[in-house]
Amino acid sequence: MQPITMRWIARILILAWACWWIFFAIASSISESSGWHKALLPCGLAALIFLGSALLAWRWEAAGAVLLIAEGLLVCMAYYPIRFLHGSLSTACFVLLTLAAPPLLAGLLFFLNWRGMRTPHPV
Repeated sequence: MQPITMRWIARILILAWACWWIFFAIASSISESSGWHKALLPCGLAALIFLGSALLAWRWEAAGAVLLIAEGLLVCMAYYPIRFLHGSLSTACFVLLTLAAPPLLAGLLFFLNWRGMRTPHPV
């Protein structure tokens, strides 16, 4: 795959992922029965972290790749015990595919693109 293509696929994926979680934070805050201001802080903070990591990866691919991969692995590790205590297998798969897989995949693409730009290519 061409480096420019990998870069744009990773950018589009991570930006769509961050925008989805920003929408989720706003929608869940609005629908909260105990008041939107109580739900906005935790959801909004998570959404801002996701958007910040997406923007970091957009500007500095290597640092962004490391951060995105770390976020994806952190979600996997944090969700693992929760799944066995409260959730079903289908819920676990859904959460891991929507919350952990996009940053892992985008981080991998950013890393491969950054590494491909660093290695000399034979003419």
